Amino acid sequence: MNFDRLPPVISCGDPGSFAQSTLKTRLPEILSRVKVENAYPTAVMDRLDQLALSMRSGRLQVIVDSGAPDERFLDEIYGPYYGRRWDELSFLICEGYFYRSILSAVRYYQPGPGLFHDPFGVQKTLGLTASGQILANLARRVESWTNGTVDRRQCLEEAFMSALWGNRADLSLWPVADGQTSPDEHLAQPD
Repeated sequence: MNFDRLPPVISCGDPGSFAQSTLKTRLPEILSRVKVENAYPTAVMDRLDQLALSMRSGRLQVIVDSGAPDERFLDEIYGPYYGRRWDELSFLICEGYFYRSILSAVRYYQPGPGLFHDPFGVQKTLGLTASGQILANLARRVESWTNGTVDRRQCLEEAFMSALWGNRADLSLWPVADGQTSPDEHLAQPD
C-alpha cells in the first residue's frame, strides 16, 4: 500500500470540521447522557466530570485500567498522545481515547458493581425499541434488491444510503432522545 497517497489526517482542531464538532458538541453530549442514564456512585461521576473537564481545557492523561483485557496495549495505542491537547488529536484517536476513557472511568473491567455494566445500555435499548419496525421495513427493502425488482444502480445507491443510515444504530450520530430523523429515512419506510 502506498501511504504517500493517503488523505490528510482530520484533526479535531480543524475549524468547522465534523471532527471539531465531535469534540466540542457530540462527545460532551454522549458523556452527559452516560451520566444521566446511569446511577453511578460519586467516585465514578467524579471521574466522568474529570474527563469532561479534560476535553474542554486539559490534555490526555494516561489511561490506567489494571487487569483490563487491553491493558498492555493502552500505552502502545495512546502513549504517543498522552499530554497532548484534545484539539491536537486526529478524529480517530480522539474518539477511541474518549470511549476507552469512559470504560475506565466507570470501571467497566474492574470487579464490583461497574463490572461489565454497559454505560450506553439505555441508549442501545431505546434505539433498538425505536428502530424495530424500521429494521423490519429495511429488511423487506433489501429483499427487493436481491429479487431483481429494483435496478442495479438504485440498489447500489440505496445500499450506500442504508449503510450511512445504519450509523444511527451505533448511537454516534443519533441519540434516540433527540427525536431527529435521518434524511434517508425513506429507505426504511414500507413500500
